[in-house]
Amino acid sequence: MSHLSAHRTILLAAIAALAACGDGSDPGFVAYPPPGFVPTAAALGDFSFESQQFAPTQESRVLVAIGDGEPVVVEHRFLQGNYGHYGTAIAFAPPGGVNAAWSGDTRVRVRITATRGGDVDYTVAFTSCP
Repeated sequence: MSHLSAHRTILLAAIAALAACGDGSDPGFVAYPPPGFVPTAAALGDFSFESQQFAPTQESRVLVAIGDGEPVVVEHRFLQGNYGHYGTAIAFAPPGGVNAAWSGDTRVRVRITATRGGDVDYTVAFTSCP
């Protein structure tokens, strides 16, 4: 496991732990970058998604739209081994790869279809930090 992969695994486990409700219930899914506002500097490498409830299947498709653009089907791969928390993780890159220039109101909409729990939609809003 590379240095970056080890840090991302730890980060995903931390996000899952922080996202869990006070009663210890499942947060639904873990994504990197996570839904909501994210510093542009965090846009490194592939995006990832995992869930026990919404576990991707072989029939799943990942669609990504940047800004007001139309969703585009992107290739994804299942991550092997002990990656993440649930062992159902996938990785994918947005169309054109991760662009370090994303900032301000740039939003990336993600839709993952045909998971075990149905379709999942979320939006990452990249923002500049001083």
